[in-house]
Amino acid sequence: MSTGLKATYHHKDLRNALVDEVIAMLDQQSQADLTLRELARRLGVTHTAPYAHFADKKALLIAVAEAGFTRLADALDAARAAEADPAKQFEAMGLAYVRFARTHANLYRLMFADAELANDPECELSAEGARAFQALLEALVAIHPPAQADVRDVAVAIWSMVHGVAMLEIDRRIDLKTLSNAEDIVLLGSRFFMRGLLADDNSA
Repeated sequence: MSTGLKATYHHKDLRNALVDEVIAMLDQQSQADLTLRELARRLGVTHTAPYAHFADKKALLIAVAEAGFTRLADALDAARAAEADPAKQFEAMGLAYVRFARTHANLYRLMFADAELANDPECELSAEGARAFQALLEALVAIHPPAQADVRDVAVAIWSMVHGVAMLEIDRRIDLKTLSNAEDIVLLGSRFFMRGLLADDNSA
């Protein structure tokens, strides 16, 4: 009896293949244009096969957003690991963040700005989203901020800045004058944050 799945897909293999294929498709089109039928066609399975793993398109997109946060967290970890100096680690993570958003603009919008997912209680900051935020916290702690600084508040402020730059760039809302790209803006903002932290430390 045929199951409608390729012989190469077993158990979670198809689930992961579906998620990976959506991420690849999002590099070419928005999530609004995705259909489970087209996804199944691209993977060579029956149009009902995806429903063995996801109740509907929304459930699939939640899994895709989670996978996006995994990839973002991995990118931040790799950027930090490539630098020895804590200040350089901090800057490298900001640059990796905006580059991830630029390279995967539709995936990034799905992760942070999709109207349906953003209002779903299941889509609060995921474990992988928390891992990305934790990487930022650890990078800040390594810089040895002043004792009076609330590291989490500082991390949220920095994340907000970098996220804002990323969104403005991928939505083509930045009118660059003296700065040539989003990376320059992130570096400028990061260094202002750094100076502010050091100034607080010196004034203590």
